[in-house]
Order: sequence, then structure tokens, then C-alpha cells
Amino acid sequence: MLFRIFIAVLFVLECGLVTYYLRQIKKGVNVKTLLLKISCSAVFIITGLVCAAGAGNFHTLYATLMLAGFFCSLIGDGMLHLNPKTPQIILGGVGFLAAHVLYIIAFIKTEAALTGAAEIVSARDVFAIAGVYVLAVILYFSFRLKAGKLLVPVMIYALALSFMFSKAFDMGRALIESGTAAGIIPVAGALLFVFSDFMLGIGFLGKPAYNKQVLNISSYYTAQMLLALSIFFIM
Repeated sequence: MLFRIFIAVLFVLECGLVTYYLRQIKKGVNVKTLLLKISCSAVFIITGLVCAAGAGNFHTLYATLMLAGFFCSLIGDGMLHLNPKTPQIILGGVGFLAAHVLYIIAFIKTEAALTGAAEIVSARDVFAIAGVYVLAVILYFSFRLKAGKLLVPVMIYALALSFMFSKAFDMGRALIESGTAAGIIPVAGALLFVFSDFMLGIGFLGKPAYNKQVLNISSYYTAQMLLALSIFFIM
């Protein structure tokens, strides 16, 4: 019971911090907003640690990989926040790319442990990747986005993002089939991550707009909190 209260408090804290951050970012980017964003990211790391402690599964590969991914995401959050120049964008992207690779490995290994085997690349993965790319192309031309020299890095990142979602879906399905209804949690988190990054891309490569930023940030932190929560249910 105490654990559930603690997790609820962390979710409420995250909602409060994200709301305050979004209000402050509307006034402009500065050191204060950077600290706020890092604080928001720290909360999903703490949530992951609390979930691992509550489940007693610090020793598991899933918890280790997910927590490492959260730290990589925090680095990406910081790098992308203050200085919108190409080197910082690339470094921030590398941070998130590393996080997705860690998530992918965690999902594949967990599915394999549940089912006895897991395809590294399946036909469903190919369809998921193709679907994300088709949607990305539609949005790219519909919103008249301009990637410029970032086109190749964006395409590589989209590959990792779509693959991450596909593997989250596979693991979630395996969890549900094994009797763990909470398998829907990492799937929802991965789906929100995809949505968040699409909102980020539309705003970053196109015409910036505050409403896009709200959708990006709110869905991103919800996604990370759900992925952190999944640690409690996966041994």
C-alpha cells in the first residue's frame, strides 16, 4: 500500500513539474527552464528506481537496461534544451538513440524469457517501421518541414523509434498472454513516445508553436513514467 502511495505521489509530482515547466517555457528558454526540465526527467528515473526497489528486481536485466535508458534520455533532454545548434542536436539525438537501443534490448530479452524465443526482426517489425516512415513522409510534406542536414540523422532515429515501439508491442503481448495484464503499460508508453517525437519533429523542423510543444512534452513525460512503472511488473 505504501509503495502505491509513493508511486501516486511521484506521478502527481511529475504532473505538477511538467505543468510548471510548460508555463515557464512559454516565456522563453533559460537556465531556470533547463533545471525544471532536468527535474522532470529526474522524476521518471526516481520512479524507475522506486519500482525496482518495490518489486525487488534491481538485479534483473530489464530493470538495469531501462534505468540506463532513462539516464541516456535525461542527457538527451538537457542537450536539446538550451542550445538549438547542430552539434547539440546531434548529441541530444545520440542520447535518445542510445535510450531506444537499451529499451529495445530490454523488450527483446524479456519477450524471449517469457516465450522461450523472440525474433530480433520480424515481419511485424518491418510493417511497423514502414508505417512510421510513411506517416513521417506524409507529415513532412503536409507541414512543409525542412530537415536539411539533419535528414539522415532523423531517418536513423525514426528507424530506432519505430523498432522500439514494435518490440514493446511484442513484449506487452507476451506479458498479457502470460497473465500479466500490466503488459499494456510499456506498450502505451512506447506509443506515447512515438507520438511525442512526431510532435517534436513537427515543431522543430517546421513552424514552432506552443501547442505542439505542450503535446510533445506532456506525452513524452507520460511515456517515460509509464515505462518506469513497467519495471515493477517485469521480473
